[in-house]
Order: sequence, then structure tokens, then C-alpha cells
Amino acid sequence: MSDAAPGTYAEADDLPHPVSDDPAWHECPLLVWYDSAQRIGGFYRMHHEPNRGTGTVACQIVSATGPRYRYAREHVPLADADRLGNAFGLGPRHRVVWNGGVGLRVDEGACQIDLAFEDFHPRFRYWDLVGHGDGRDTIAPEHFELSGRVRGGLQLGPRRWEIDGFFHRDRSWGIRHWSTVLASRWCVGTVGPELCFSLAAYVSDKGRVNRAGYVVRNGRPEALRDIDILVHQEVDGLSFRGVSSSARLADGSRLEIESQVVDGAVYESSGSLLVQGIGPARAGGRTGFTDVEVLNHARRGTARPPVLVRAWMGDGLDEGPSPLGSPQ
Repeated sequence: MSDAAPGTYAEADDLPHPVSDDPAWHECPLLVWYDSAQRIGGFYRMHHEPNRGTGTVACQIVSATGPRYRYAREHVPLADADRLGNAFGLGPRHRVVWNGGVGLRVDEGACQIDLAFEDFHPRFRYWDLVGHGDGRDTIAPEHFELSGRVRGGLQLGPRRWEIDGFFHRDRSWGIRHWSTVLASRWCVGTVGPELCFSLAAYVSDKGRVNRAGYVVRNGRPEALRDIDILVHQEVDGLSFRGVSSSARLADGSRLEIESQVVDGAVYESSGSLLVQGIGPARAGGRTGFTDVEVLNHARRGTARPPVLVRAWMGDGLDEGPSPLGSPQ
């Protein structure tokens, strides 16, 4: 794209891309956010597989004190109107739009979302920044991530919030084979433009542990080394209450990130179940937010978990987590 600086993607790469003829070709916008002052956040992912004629959508709201909301559908028929010039959709009630910035619009009756996302830094080419990994060819050949500030309106039932918080988002397109990742941890977030970060560790079907990540400090990117992501797992074996992450910077110092989880969002696709732990975090001596995505799929099972302690897989509006776990 002609308007992209070296090492970055262009503004046009936030729009739908031409589709190859491979059945596994996909395109996916992902948005996760948290308002620390009001202790409420959300996760949104829309996944298009045009050659299969279907899409997946997951929209979830989490909060420290309740309520919470979840709308998740797989194998939704994909229409021509869902891949518009400046927007992704999946039916008339869901839109991820680009108008000089990303906007999220959801109209699901009990859940109304109208949020605007302002990026802190350019769209750096992820794989050029972090180096090659097994996922480059099989999960997200074209990929970028950004952090920034989110503002707008959220309504659940009769309650309304004016949101002002931080977010992390990513965009990926190209060939995706979900079965090639057996287990993973992905810790992303920001404390402001002075520090945005993405750390990943995953096991591929090639039997290798991959680690990759970066920080962006006041617009300047830097690759990370020696990444470690330690999840404080709940008894259910899927959800978790906190995460301790660390990595080594180019000057030899270590980045330490301590993440709390107010509640977990759950995303299902093609047999994989990923838990998103969203909440406040401390990094670089400052307070911000993180989302930590965890996949435990080494044996490739697909049974539905009977209970989750710090996450929810229900449908619709719920008043909040049970201290003993939520039946699924």
C-alpha cells in the first residue's frame, strides 16, 4: 500500500482485503478494552471465512461487580453486505467500521455498543518486528496489533455507561488453520502511549514452543526476548485469576507485567476454546489494563466445560459471577 511507511501497514489495511481461493483464507478484526474507573470491559471478535461462506462472532462484556453479557455464534452465513467498503459485518446488527478510526456498533436488544477507538501508534508489521514463528504461515500471515484509548456508550438492559478506557486491537488476514496451535498465552495491553505491549508464547503442532513480542514506547517499537507468561489457573482448568508476565528489553532490563482478571470472556471457533482474562494491570511502574488469552488444547478435546470459576459461556445478559463458579 503506497501510504504506508517502511515497516508498517497502511490505513487501507483496516478495510476488507481481496480474498484468495484457499478455503482456509480468513479475515478477522479483534477488539478488547477496559475502563478502569468503572471496572467494566469487553471483548469483540468477528471472523470471516469467505470461501466457506460463513463467519463467527463473539461479543462479551465483563465487569468486576456485574452485570455481564455474552453473544457468540459460529457458522453464521456470510453475505456480500457483510464485507463492505469500510466495514465488516455479520448480519445487520454487528459492524466494525473504519472512518479515520475504528468504530464498533452492536445492536442486540439487551446489549447496545457504540465505541470509538483511537490508536496510540502506527500499524507495525508484526512478523517483521518480532521475527519468524510457526504461526506466520498457519495462523496469521498478515497481522498487526495496536493499543489506544476507547470512548463511547455501552448499555446493558436499563443500565448505561459512558466508557473512557484503554484498548488493544488486532487485524489478521490470510490462511488460518486453528488446529496448528495446541496451547498458547497472549498478554496484550497498555498503560498509555508511553508503553504498549504484546507478548505471546505458544506450542505449535510441530512440537515447538514459540515466543514473540514487542513494546511500543511513545511510538517507537522494539522486539522483546525471553518472554515468560505465568497464568494463575482456577480449579476449572480453563479460567484464571491473574497473570505474571515478563520479557527482556534490548538494553537488558526486564519488563514486568502483573495482570488481574475481573472476569473472563470465552471465544469458541473450530473446536478451540480460548479464555480472555480482562482487567487492570501494572507495567513499567504505571497502571493500565491487559487482556490475557489462554488456550489449553494439547489433546484437542471439544467437550463443553461443566463449570467455569472466573469466566462465562452463557448467552445473553447475566447479573454477575457466582463466587463458586458459573454452571455452563
